[in-house]
Amino acid sequence: ASRQLLIALDVSPSMMLKDAGPGPARVSRGVWAGTVVQGILDRLDTETTRVTLFAFYTDALPVVQETFDKEVIRNALDGLPMYVAFDPGPTDVNKGVTKALDYAKVWAPGSAMLVVLSDGDASAGKAPVGVPDSIADSIVIGVGDPFRSTMINGHASRQDADSLRHLAARLGGLYHNGNE
Repeated sequence: ASRQLLIALDVSPSMMLKDAGPGPARVSRGVWAGTVVQGILDRLDTETTRVTLFAFYTDALPVVQETFDKEVIRNALDGLPMYVAFDPGPTDVNKGVTKALDYAKVWAPGSAMLVVLSDGDASAGKAPVGVPDSIADSIVIGVGDPFRSTMINGHASRQDADSLRHLAARLGGLYHNGNE
């Protein structure tokens, strides 16, 4: 493969809230994130691009590593409650992104695109240490309603567009409201 797609997906419990999507019929943030990624996968050349998926919540774990098979990725993005694989606690977006970037360090320079999908409902943490040379582009996609909060675990949760924009800037990339 000459290209890599690195996906860092928020799988925290707040991603189960049903306030995502462009229309009045809302779906869960996790399901909508999967729909957004499927749009990206549909545009990939599977002959030259490998896909790696990291899931993050209180830590980060690789779910699929360097596959050509888009169906494997699609199966992992159907809104499964992957948060059960992690210890409970506050979401650590920065740890998730940092571990994904650490994995990408060995790839050829300029060969990868990083896609981060999250609602941004997270604790403030240490910023990613740096973007390796392998990452040519990055985009942070926010899911969930950025204007109206929904209660979960005793706190109000909404897409925190400001923190996601800040993360995109630190990564040298772009922020996109995935509901649009």
